[in-house]
Amino acid sequence: MVNNMVEVIVGLMIILAVLLLFKILFWAFVVVLLSPIIFVGAIFLSVGVMVLTVIAVVFLGLLKLLLLPFLLLLMIPFALFS
Repeated sequence: MVNNMVEVIVGLMIILAVLLLFKILFWAFVVVLLSPIIFVGAIFLSVGVMVLTVIAVVFLGLLKLLLLPFLLLLMIPFALFS
């Protein structure tokens, strides 16, 4: 009876060790396989954010230049009656 329990426990420990090894090998494979994809994705993401930032700065700069005369016109009454 005790001998069978020891065999079962040893068998479960071997199965758990094999599963842990498979888990480690799987994650090593995923990291090795996906790291170039993640790296390229990060490069594309950073370039995209930079391009969108430049577009936003240009757009907001043009908007500021276009709205500046209207803002100056809005300031005239406050300048006259202050």
